[in-house]
Amino acid sequence: MSEKTYFLFDQECTLCSRFTQVLQKIKGYEDFEFVPLQQANEIDLFKDIPQTQLETELHIFSEGKFHRGPEAVEFLMKRNPLIKKHMWLMDHQMTKKAIGSFYKAIDKARKSRLLCNSCGNKHS
Repeated sequence: MSEKTYFLFDQECTLCSRFTQVLQKIKGYEDFEFVPLQQANEIDLFKDIPQTQLETELHIFSEGKFHRGPEAVEFLMKRNPLIKKHMWLMDHQMTKKAIGSFYKAIDKARKSRLLCNSCGNKHS
C-alpha cells in the first residue's frame, strides 16, 4: 500500500476551501488526504514546519517528498487524467514559467484580499 498524499489548505480561506472542494470531486485525487492548516500540527510529518511557512504557500506531501508553490501546482496537474495526455508540455521551460506566473498571480490576489479575506488578513 502506498503512503498517503497530504494536501494542506487553509479552511478559513474561502478560495482555499473552494479549491479543495473542487479537487475532492475530480478524478485523480481520490487518495488525497485534505488537511486544514489549522490541524497540520496533529500530523507528525508537519510538526517541525513552522505554521507561518505552511501558510505562505501551497504544500503537498507525496511519496516521501514535499511539493511547494508552483511545484505543487505541477504535481496536481500531473495527477489529473484530463491533463495527463498533454504532460509532454510540462518539459518545456515556457510551460513551467506559465505555471509559476499563474501561481504567483493567484497567491498575490489571495494575499491582497481580492479573493480571500482570511488569507489576506494573515499575510498582509
